[in-house]
Amino acid sequence: MSNIIINRSFKVKQSINQANYYALISISGKKTEKRKLEVVFEDVPPEWCSSVETGIKYFYHYFNLQEQMGLQLTINKLHTMEGDATPMTVFYVTVKCLSEMFQFSNNLISLDEIDGKYNVLR
Repeated sequence: MSNIIINRSFKVKQSINQANYYALISISGKKTEKRKLEVVFEDVPPEWCSSVETGIKYFYHYFNLQEQMGLQLTINKLHTMEGDATPMTVFYVTVKCLSEMFQFSNNLISLDEIDGKYNVLR
């Protein structure tokens, strides 16, 4: 088991059907052999913590089914713009960032670039 900490950021900045989507998240973390999820929040505004946490738990549900490992995560920063971020936008960047970090190929969530709807795997 490697103790290498992975750092990743993910940003969405799009305008679809006259609606703006913007959020930037930075996460560091590593896999652990203990099947447990550990999360530390650093520079995350309190009003967005529940959306980030929901995204983490959603990702971890599928990750743990496949990998059967734990994760230690630090949410280093979340940047949003008033009017351009919603709880769903923050959930989206969280799941996408974690998927890229851990090279998890399941397409858990996507943003339709035509109608602006989020498509979430059950």
